[in-house]
Amino acid sequence: MIFSEFCDYVAEHVTKLMGEDYTYSVMNVNKNNGLKLTGLSVRKAGCSISPTFYLEDYYKQYREGTSLSDIIANLVKGFELYSVEDEPDLDFLNDYDRISGKVMFKVVNYERNEEFLKTVPFKRFIDLAIVFYIRIDTGAFSTGSVVITNEMLKRWNTDAERLYEDAYTNTREKLGIRLENIEAVLDEFMKKSGISEDEYDRLMPDRSCEYSIPMYVLSNDSRYFGASCMLYDEVLDDFSHKMGSDLFILPSSVHELIIIPDINHEDPDHLIDIVRDVNVTQLEPVEILSDNIYRYSLNEGCLEGLFA
Repeated sequence: MIFSEFCDYVAEHVTKLMGEDYTYSVMNVNKNNGLKLTGLSVRKAGCSISPTFYLEDYYKQYREGTSLSDIIANLVKGFELYSVEDEPDLDFLNDYDRISGKVMFKVVNYERNEEFLKTVPFKRFIDLAIVFYIRIDTGAFSTGSVVITNEMLKRWNTDAERLYEDAYTNTREKLGIRLENIEAVLDEFMKKSGISEDEYDRLMPDRSCEYSIPMYVLSNDSRYFGASCMLYDEVLDDFSHKMGSDLFILPSSVHELIIIPDINHEDPDHLIDIVRDVNVTQLEPVEILSDNIYRYSLNEGCLEGLFA
């Protein structure tokens, strides 16, 4: 069964199991870094909002042997779990004064998102772009978001500078900042994943070697689109003074950054090679932030891009 046939089959059978009041739509969805995915939305009559599940991963499961009945059952469970019982009133989106406290920002790669950036307000930041969204944090939409478009900006009669000022305050206050030693982050991951300490030592045999590069993870509290924390100059400035050195910032993904104090005279080109290898071998395309790295100067108090 080719992908298009799979999409039609799954959509029809999911909708049939959910009942006569439901209809489906299969759509192309533009994601970060120009990635295009196929989304399935199943909507109850009278409701204009529905979760979207992307079918590429489900098709991969099917090709690897998962039965169609299991895939359909899992999708039905997902739609039932995230369905909207009481559709929220979104009229507030037309009034900037009502949403200004919900405006957030995130950073994405500029070159990989040039087409998307034609449709939204943004600010350039080295080789990145700062884009804006509205966080919907009521009821079932506690983690929902709406991307701010040029059309919305025109309707509000405001500009990107106002968005940036509001988003800077909101994102920092509501999403927080986490700067931790990488071992603490790995230990937390181990506990959440149920990995035993013996298994962790087997997977990470070099963590206690005599020479190791000191590494820290910078993100927000949820570790979701936390790379935007690099916009907080005072965080980098305070940490560089604490360490008494410049800082290398490695964009490990759109969600977090690796901070390396420049105390061992690391080779920037080697660090760039590491980032590019991780991007190719470890990350999903949608998660990639940049193929370059950044340096925060202790003496000059500024962030610059380092390009190979």
